[in-house]
Amino acid sequence: MGCDGFAELKKMLQADNDEKISFSDQQDVDELIQFLKSTEEEECEKKIDEFVDLILEKSNVFFFGIGNSAAMAYYGARYFSDLGLFSFYIDDPFYPSYLRSSDYCAIFLSESGETVELIRQVSHLKEAGATVLLITNNEESTLAKMADCTLAYHVTETKLVQTFDLTSQVPTLYLLEKIAKRVKGFIPET
Repeated sequence: MGCDGFAELKKMLQADNDEKISFSDQQDVDELIQFLKSTEEEECEKKIDEFVDLILEKSNVFFFGIGNSAAMAYYGARYFSDLGLFSFYIDDPFYPSYLRSSDYCAIFLSESGETVELIRQVSHLKEAGATVLLITNNEESTLAKMADCTLAYHVTETKLVQTFDLTSQVPTLYLLEKIAKRVKGFIPET
């Protein structure tokens, strides 16, 4: 961290803690409107269709996330289940990922795409033959390079005290709902 000792580290952390983040409602709104418009562009539509096709090839969907992304994983699993597609979420990075079946799709949610525990999970799941999909803010991330298909949203990353992530999760929610509704269109009514 560039500190010569504990006292200097303590001073640096206190300065980070005292730093005020300026939030701009208008900037957030403008950024979200830009994101929503981008989802209607042909390139994004093709990626969403690819996501849907990969999901439909499998019987089960697992959602993975840590931190704020864990809440999104829970929401995604619930939303998909409500629409009739068996799914559940895993928010424990140490959950055994040795599921030996290629009949499931793992959807990872990660703002940074660099969470070490998720990278480890993806590695194990890929070895087991799972299809790995990713929704992230960082299309150049390690997870994006490992995933079979990646959907990236582009919003300003906001962190407080270097580790508390306040980056908007609205794009993740929107993409999850859009994908789930498209998948639902292919599932026969029972």
